[in-house]
Amino acid sequence: MKKLLVAALGAACAFGLVHAPSSTGPSLAGTSLGWVGEARADAPAAVNTEIMVMHATQEAAGSIDPRIGNMPQLTKPPFSAYNAYKLLDKKVVAVERGKTAAYALPNGRTLQVSVEPQPNKLYKVSASISRPEGGAFLKLLEVTAAPNEPFFVAGQTYGKGSLVVAVTIRP
Repeated sequence: MKKLLVAALGAACAFGLVHAPSSTGPSLAGTSLGWVGEARADAPAAVNTEIMVMHATQEAAGSIDPRIGNMPQLTKPPFSAYNAYKLLDKKVVAVERGKTAAYALPNGRTLQVSVEPQPNKLYKVSASISRPEGGAFLKLLEVTAAPNEPFFVAGQTYGKGSLVVAVTIRP
């Protein structure tokens, strides 16, 4: 049963099915920039992107690490399949427009993120995860994200649980 929950959680998150409610606008997947022509006049050269890595497990006395902060998504399906979340790392990375930022995950894999501001004050965020030996674990996930609303990439087995990565644009 637990493996089925992990698989469902991983599939839902990896394919962008689980993300913040306000980022459910029209998808820009499959487009180069989501809009044609000119850059947004107020678009910054780099976008602050918070990456939060959590370890989700099933514990007798479950709890959410207070350093994670208020993240109600963790108490709802599919994340409620786990009742304990521990913060492993949290940092803000300045992702330059047109470039990809790499972030080493605790399981040896690498998260790569790129961010493009959109004309409607949303952001097109692309994420992928590669294996240490090369090749993709998660080929490419593209979502349209609102500022300060996390989206999640999850489902990688880690320890006695799963890694959950929350990516949040912090303009």
